[in-house]
Amino acid sequence: MSTLGNIKTEIKNILETLVPANIAAVEMADVRKNPLDGDIIGYPHAFIYPPSLETSEWIDNKTSRREYVFAIMFIMKAENITSASDVEDLMEVIMNTLENEITLNGTANAGIFPSTSRPEAYSHGDKTYIVFDIIIRARALNVIA
Repeated sequence: MSTLGNIKTEIKNILETLVPANIAAVEMADVRKNPLDGDIIGYPHAFIYPPSLETSEWIDNKTSRREYVFAIMFIMKAENITSASDVEDLMEVIMNTLENEITLNGTANAGIFPSTSRPEAYSHGDKTYIVFDIIIRARALNVIA
């Protein structure tokens, strides 16, 4: 598997440690579909999107440091939230979990830099959701043979 694939798989594995205590499910997003159009099996729900490759910085003539940026969309049902603290607490648990695996078990061997977006209300059909992203900047060394 590629470095990118290994990082993505490890992000999923780490987030799955939060199931079922903090989130209902984690899945890889299908970029051809709006996740809100499908059947969401429980809330909060995480969708891991394919990353962008933001930078590739040469360290020497055989080694580059790449930065892959992953956006993980978290969806909460608005009716299940009693206050902003519910959202903030979930964000904090996710950030702490990721920061405890700062190299994603070695797959991002140059470290990760997680952050969050601002939570926002989002209406879809007759439902209202609270949506936020966890953004992970994962850096990995790439050695060219």
